[in-house]
Amino acid sequence: MRPPAAQRKNKINQGALYSWPMGLWFIVFFIAPLVIITIYSFLKKGVYGGVEPQFTLRAYE
Repeated sequence: MRPPAAQRKNKINQGALYSWPMGLWFIVFFIAPLVIITIYSFLKKGVYGGVEPQFTLRAYE
């Protein structure tokens, strides 16, 4: 016997609710570092190592 439509909809909403911690971990430990690395790749290399906050495409020539 299938559950009524309201109960099925409630189970779908519970699945989305239960998946938000995984999404948060994905953002914090995958997306954020990827964005930081991408931003750093467009910065200018500093004199003594490090980076200077100046946009450049020199690394991609």
